[in-house]
Amino acid sequence: MKGSAYRPGQTYLGTKLSQTLFDAVEKASAGYKSQFVREAIAEKLAAAGHVIAEHLIKAPSRKGKGGPKKFTRTRGHAKRKKI
Repeated sequence: MKGSAYRPGQTYLGTKLSQTLFDAVEKASAGYKSQFVREAIAEKLAAAGHVIAEHLIKAPSRKGKGGPKKFTRTRGHAKRKKI
């Protein structure tokens, strides 16, 4: 995928949830929904007998992503940053 936000070896997994289930995940995850879901998947796989390396459960590295932001928001207005 040219221009993709994902690094080689990463795959996006999206799913639809009922609002009730989403609210429960949001409350239980304390704001870290992606990490919560990765851990839940790893627990389910471990229960099924799969060995999952700890580094695969953690969030992928953001090293090398982005750079200085060109704009900031102040009171709803975009301002150009001096670089």
